[in-house]
Amino acid sequence: MVTKRSILSVFRRKTQKAISERGVHGEGNYAATRAYNKATRHFVTSGRVDEAARSAAPRDDQEARSMAQAEQAGAERSKGEDPAVTRGRSRTRGKRSG
Repeated sequence: MVTKRSILSVFRRKTQKAISERGVHGEGNYAATRAYNKATRHFVTSGRVDEAARSAAPRDDQEARSMAQAEQAGAERSKGEDPAVTRGRSRTRGKRSG
């Protein structure tokens, strides 16, 4: 007799097998992460970072305003600056000395 439990059991086994074959575990896809990290390292070491940054710069004032508005919209939803970005900066930055 085919039961709901047996159908779910077969589905679960097939799904888990397919997931493990693709290298997906939990919420991560290890193969995609490795490919991304490799491509990022290659890009950084290629010497094209400055060129890409220049080509991403706003072409005129209108585009600069649009980019600033987009950045502000993203910042409004942010939970704050990533500590990894500010790590290593002086803690006295912006404070008056003396």
